[in-house]
Amino acid sequence: MSGVNGPLSEPDSLPAVTWASAFIEHTVRRTIFMLGQRFHESEFEQKCQLVLKTLTAWQQEHGEEWMPSRNIACKHRWPAAAGWHCHEDCGKI
Repeated sequence: MSGVNGPLSEPDSLPAVTWASAFIEHTVRRTIFMLGQRFHESEFEQKCQLVLKTLTAWQQEHGEEWMPSRNIACKHRWPAAAGWHCHEDCGKI
């Protein structure tokens, strides 16, 4: 087996192999994490993940300010029958 600049047995290749191994491990872990966010065992779990995504985006934009529940209801189109009422500017959220 040889590297880009010569055989892997050269002393200079150990840091490159160590870096490549860490990079591959990071990539695999990141891929598994991303898949975990996209696949759900139930509709409820999917809805929970969408609300968490909404709240995370809100926090990044508004800091520690709480997101009003009506904004969450509008964002996710929750039915008014469930007790959630949207305001006129619902489409702007």
